[in-house]
Amino acid sequence: MNLTFDKKCHLWIGDNGTKDDKWFENFIVGSIYVSTSLIFISIYVLCLTIIYKDKSLLKLAFYKIAFNMGLAEIGQLLFNGLFFGLGICAGEMIVSFRVQKLFSGLLGTCWFAYIFLAHALAVNRVVTLFSPRLGQSWFSEKVTHYLIIAAWLHSFVWLVVYVHSSVTLNYCLALYSMHYGDSQADSGAKSVNLVVVMVHAVSIVICYLIISFRFKNMRNDFSYYFARRNDTIEWKICLQAIILCVLILGTIVGFFVDQDFMISRWFSFASNMIWLLCAGGNAIVYLTLNSTLQSKIAEFIKEERPTQEYDVQQIHIDERIYRSISS
Repeated sequence: MNLTFDKKCHLWIGDNGTKDDKWFENFIVGSIYVSTSLIFISIYVLCLTIIYKDKSLLKLAFYKIAFNMGLAEIGQLLFNGLFFGLGICAGEMIVSFRVQKLFSGLLGTCWFAYIFLAHALAVNRVVTLFSPRLGQSWFSEKVTHYLIIAAWLHSFVWLVVYVHSSVTLNYCLALYSMHYGDSQADSGAKSVNLVVVMVHAVSIVICYLIISFRFKNMRNDFSYYFARRNDTIEWKICLQAIILCVLILGTIVGFFVDQDFMISRWFSFASNMIWLLCAGGNAIVYLTLNSTLQSKIAEFIKEERPTQEYDVQQIHIDERIYRSISS
């Protein structure tokens, strides 16, 4: 796709230099971004509310890390899917370039916090699988707290880079995705970005490969007392690992191939959809594969039902009393 970078507007534009007039196509693409983001955000709000209300879950390193991952993923859905989708529907970004730069910086912040925490979560699972006691020591409440702070500080550096430097990572309406500019600073930031995320991604894949091999050895060990009972747990953990790894790698490959080649707006759209699915995929995983959260959500729903039934009964009683008095 032939595009040129307008340094004055800080945007990639088409050969004719005019606004895209494909309003119906823009509306469809923008609506897909917005609806996808709203669905995933709604699921995340439910999951995070359950975790936040149950203080016993927040004391566990896994759920404390997962909670912050959820916050980072909601940020990605807000600044990439929802905000960008509304701009595509409107045919233009209705806020100033500085605000767009801030939003893209916050998007980058959430992405780097997410992949850092995903890496930490993978290490937590490996250590806990081999030695639960060591897992409690390495991921104590205090250590986990510092780890989460480090993740957000690490991502805050990228916010400063994107907002207060000549680096441009902006919303490209012509390609339906985020794109770096064409300056030397942009190329440098893109290269560092690639190195950082690949280090995290490769480490995550290695961790989950170790988990898979460990489960395989457990299955072959006939002295493993709970082998049958843990078949389902093994399948669920492996499936979660596969989904997480595929989505993260798909996001990275799609994003950086799109940056360098700009194949077409539909390739850019597909790569950005993979990013949104990566940001929202864990919400679906929590609902479908995490038995603890499933039971907590079921308890939450059951707690609400008696109150509602009592209120309905009370209304009928009040009506009867009122009728008897009035008659």
